[in-house]
Amino acid sequence: MKVVTFQNNNEDSRMGFLVEGRLLDPSQESSDSVFLSTQAFIEAGAECWAEGRAIIARASARTVDLSPDIRLLAPIPVPVQMRDFMCFEGHVRQSMEGIVRLQAMSAGEDPEAALEIAQREGRCDPPQAWYDQPLYYKANRHAVSGPGDTIEWPAYSSIMDYECELACIIGNGGKDIDAAEARSHIFGFTIWNDFSARDAQFDELPGFLGPAKGKTSTGRTQWGPVSSRSTRSAIFTTSRCKSRSMGKWFQRATRA
Repeated sequence: MKVVTFQNNNEDSRMGFLVEGRLLDPSQESSDSVFLSTQAFIEAGAECWAEGRAIIARASARTVDLSPDIRLLAPIPVPVQMRDFMCFEGHVRQSMEGIVRLQAMSAGEDPEAALEIAQREGRCDPPQAWYDQPLYYKANRHAVSGPGDTIEWPAYSSIMDYECELACIIGNGGKDIDAAEARSHIFGFTIWNDFSARDAQFDELPGFLGPAKGKTSTGRTQWGPVSSRSTRSAIFTTSRCKSRSMGKWFQRATRA
């Protein structure tokens, strides 16, 4: 089940299902208001999700093409909360190495020589806290953009970066959840393209707070186009992430 938020011309945005590349408007099949909003649909729980699958099964013949008048927005345009984690050890190391290289270049030094020294001294290794507990920052939930939106380059930055990531959408709430029970709390997944003003971020790091303007500029979190309702293990190894800017592909990768 693929859930989207769409806008038809200048109408109010509402929830839809993407069925084999075509749009199904559930508000035309049910009078229940939960089918107007992706957030409401997610919060409604398993019984409503099952009704969504039933609507798709019985109304798939009434889908429409994604015409130029239909615009796909972020699956959840204004999420209730967002937490950005660094979940993979290799990503942590690469991030530390990138910081060392950029700091060396800013100082007019050889970035590869600086990296060799940092690696020898263990400065690119993840801190012990990363192994002890999940670490995250709370992203700006009002800075979400959708697929195809233009992302403005902040005037205060000369080093912009992007990271094509997998976002996990929580369906059933909880706290201090056991790892064995975690997947029962997942609604599904979407693509998260995370934009960063790296030079601003580096300036903020010594302040022991943040990230601030390095991570919170307008539109810097790009989601979508769909939220895929799945808790299957295969989603972690077969999902494909692709990044394109100005018509050029810069990244094609899987979690395999």
